[in-house]
Amino acid sequence: MHAAWSVLAFTVLSGAGLGALALIASVDLAAATRLWVAPGNAAVWLAAALAALVLVVVGLCSSVLHLANPRNAWRSMTRFRTSWLSREAVFALALLAVAVAYVAARWAEAGAMLRVPLALAVLALAWTVLYCTALIYASLKPIRAWHTRRVPLVFFLLGHASGALLVVAALGVAGIASEALATLAMALFVLAAVSKLDYWRYLG
Repeated sequence: MHAAWSVLAFTVLSGAGLGALALIASVDLAAATRLWVAPGNAAVWLAAALAALVLVVVGLCSSVLHLANPRNAWRSMTRFRTSWLSREAVFALALLAVAVAYVAARWAEAGAMLRVPLALAVLALAWTVLYCTALIYASLKPIRAWHTRRVPLVFFLLGHASGALLVVAALGVAGIASEALATLAMALFVLAAVSKLDYWRYLG
């Protein structure tokens, strides 16, 4: 089964962006609760958040190209009660609105009273969009290769692994090394590889 390039671009780019946004929001929450102090400065994390947001937007735009008639993309949101595609579209738009507000709050160096609720919302919505995207495929009963609980797990792990790699790369460009985040990215890739091997074993 060969997926269209637009679907591949959407899956890879938006997955990395969603994973990075979830990680950045989690780091912000950890800092607010004094569980962990993030390395680097506010400008570096703002740049990472912007890069993640851009990846999500580009990924979503590429997914529209996969539609038979891209001009009717708005109709994908009209079947929220029955369609995972519709749920993904609705939650993705909500995420974009909240993520823009969150990035703006970071740029303005807003206090914890504003950033903590926004970070929580970004984290929850990023996870929700990842799950909805995975269920678009996993809910298709006629396709055995997709209709398995392994699909959401692999989506989740690969999205967060690539997102963690994006954050580590952003810090690296600024000359900042974080052993903790590098270790997290490596661990996520290992878990993703194990899950993918289990998926291939299931198909075999």
